[in-house]
Amino acid sequence: TLDIQTQSEDAGLFGTLMATSGIIFTAIICTVLHINQTYREFLKGLSIITGISLVFWSTQLRSNDTDWMRASFILLGGTLIPLLAVSFESALECTYPIPAQSTAMVMIFCGKSLAFAIVYSLHVMLENTSLSDEELEDKVFTNSEIFFLAIFGISIIPTLLFEGEYFRLAAINRGKIVTPSFQDDPNSLYDGDDELSKGGIDDEGGDDKDDDKENENINYINRQSSTKSPSADNLYFGFQPLQDIPVVI
Repeated sequence: TLDIQTQSEDAGLFGTLMATSGIIFTAIICTVLHINQTYREFLKGLSIITGISLVFWSTQLRSNDTDWMRASFILLGGTLIPLLAVSFESALECTYPIPAQSTAMVMIFCGKSLAFAIVYSLHVMLENTSLSDEELEDKVFTNSEIFFLAIFGISIIPTLLFEGEYFRLAAINRGKIVTPSFQDDPNSLYDGDDELSKGGIDDEGGDDKDDDKENENINYINRQSSTKSPSADNLYFGFQPLQDIPVVI
C-alpha cells in the first residue's frame, strides 16, 4: 500500500527503528520487572498498550508521512517486543517446576505454528484483494488489517483474564530454590546445628574454661578438615553450586 519510493528507501529503516526501540524498552522493562516481580500487571498492561500501538500503526501504513510512520514503528517495537519477553518470564514463573527449557520450547513451537498459519492467510488475502488508491483512501482499515487486529484482539482476551500463580517465586520464598547466600548447608564447613556456628571462638579468654573452649573449637576444625576434601563441597562455605542456581532467560 506504500508508494515505490517509500518501500525501497525506508523499509530497512522501519525495521531497524522497530528492533532498536524493542531492545531498549525490553532492557528497561525487564530490569524493573526483576525488581518488583509484578508479572501479571506488566503482562496485562503491555498487552493493552500493544493493542493501541497496533491500531495506530495500521492507520499509518497507507500514509506517505514518513515521520508518523517511523513513530508508529518505534511505538510498536517498544511495546510488542517487550511483551514477548514478559510473556516468557510469566510462563516460567507459572509453570514451575516444569523445566524452563520445556516451557520455552512449547511456547516457541506454538508461536511458530500460529505465525505460519497467520502469515499464509495474510498472503492469500492480499493476493485476492485489488483496491485502487481512491478505494484505499476511503477505507479506515483494509481487510488484512482487520484480520490482523482481530487475531491480536482474540489473543489478548485470555491475557487480560490471566491470574496465574507465581509458583517459582513462591518456591524461592519457601527456600525450595536456594539462591546464593550464607545459609546452613550440610556440606559446608560450619554446620548450623553445631556448637561452633552458634558460639564461635570466645575472644575474651583469660581462664582455663575459655582456653578449653578455644582448644575444643580448634580440634573440631581440624577434624572437619581431615575428613572433608578441600576441593569438595565444603569450599562453597554456605553457597550453593552455580549449576543449582536458577537462571531467568
